[in-house]
Amino acid sequence: LFMGGVGGARSATVRVVRDATLGFLSRTVFEEIVARHPKASDHLSRFIVTRLVDSQNRGRTSPPSVRNIVLVPLSPGFAHQEFAERLQIALLRHGRTAVLTEEWARGRFKDALTPGHPSRFQLDGFLDQLERDRDFVLLQCGSEPSPWTAKCLAHADQIVFLSPRGCDPRDAAARIARIDAVLTEPRPSRMFVTAHPSRG
Repeated sequence: LFMGGVGGARSATVRVVRDATLGFLSRTVFEEIVARHPKASDHLSRFIVTRLVDSQNRGRTSPPSVRNIVLVPLSPGFAHQEFAERLQIALLRHGRTAVLTEEWARGRFKDALTPGHPSRFQLDGFLDQLERDRDFVLLQCGSEPSPWTAKCLAHADQIVFLSPRGCDPRDAAARIARIDAVLTEPRPSRMFVTAHPSRG
């Protein structure tokens, strides 16, 4: 988004659909950078051309509208790892797929789920890059709100609520309400799945 031209009209309107880190350069600071580093304007021009070409190509071959899928069990202790693995295998027929768990995130980015810790930006950057590198990303959450669940929901295009057969509907409804309280606008689409254990 560039502000410029007559009256400082902006070149586009941007609407953020999930967590984002934004930066801002005033016109004065931008002009100082270009004055000190004349090649910066060349790099910027190439960047703009590349983005325009990419946006035109994306119009021809648009990526899937659902890329980040968050799996939320509606029963405590429900082992949804098997469902995640089977879904990953099914999605591999349609593109590159990754599965992430809270344990993996904590192992790779130790303090990234601690509120206010600077390493949270590293995890956000990793999730953004993973989304660019994969066609589908499956994010496994627990059955209760947590910093990991909030992070996953902030990146979600689709939420899949997983219910084991025989799950108490009142308990499931209460868990859905607690997850809904964490969601921000625009809300991702939701799907409900009753998972049956595999037979041998």
